[in-house]
Amino acid sequence: MNYGVKILFTLFVFFAYFLQAASSFGDHTPDDYPLRYLYPALTPISTDELAAIFSEAVIIDSRSRLEYEVIHIKGAFNLLVGEMTEADLLDLRDKNGGKPLVFYCNGYKCPKSYKAAEKAGGLGFKNVRVYDGGIFRWANSHPEKTILFGSQLTRGALEKKLIPDEDFHKVNISTEELLSRHRSGKYVTIDIRDMNERKENPVLLEGVRQINLNVIKTLLEQDEGPIPKRHILVFDNVGQQTRWLQYYFIKYGRSDYYFLEGGIRQWQKDGYSPEGEKTALKQR
Repeated sequence: MNYGVKILFTLFVFFAYFLQAASSFGDHTPDDYPLRYLYPALTPISTDELAAIFSEAVIIDSRSRLEYEVIHIKGAFNLLVGEMTEADLLDLRDKNGGKPLVFYCNGYKCPKSYKAAEKAGGLGFKNVRVYDGGIFRWANSHPEKTILFGSQLTRGALEKKLIPDEDFHKVNISTEELLSRHRSGKYVTIDIRDMNERKENPVLLEGVRQINLNVIKTLLEQDEGPIPKRHILVFDNVGQQTRWLQYYFIKYGRSDYYFLEGGIRQWQKDGYSPEGEKTALKQR
């Protein structure tokens, strides 16, 4: 084999490998899914792949009830990973069933779909997939197979009914800004994470109220309660649950509210301790 042929052969092998690797990650490159490396035994499914088997799949939403009620994939079942049992899954499909068991949550930074799929596998269920593109990607790609506040979305209603990204991001603030507002004494700060998330990444900031998303809707309906009408700070785990909470803040007339951008994961990356003090080392 001469030198030129060797070069062409090497390039062919490289591009064949590249295309195969890229196709295995569906919607994005591997770097766009930073949690996948933590769950190497799980099999992701892309948006197009899920759409192709939509009528055959058993789809499970691993988020809180509030998030599910705001928006979910049409026909999806709502099972929280911390409460999901073997009996719950057996009600939907037997362990060796032919239908794929697909778990999703808020997207590529949300670990709940991974944890739920891993738990299902540990319980002996086969043909388990994880849709880590998340609900927002699905809604934008397939609004006709998306339920928003109990009604099916349409392509025409997509932009009108979904809160624009810019309206969400303008109420997101940095860790430093959230801590400054909290310490001013003018704001009520609320931790909306679930119990497992609080155990994994505790926040020991004085005066923070722990209110689970599953009960927050009821509390927002109250004129007098733990959630004031204004001056509210909220943080979650990765900064995505707050996106759906904003719908209820608007619905129930809350104002002057801010969310921690990136959630507690960003808090840690910014180098803050559980007590809200700047540490010497900043996490990457």
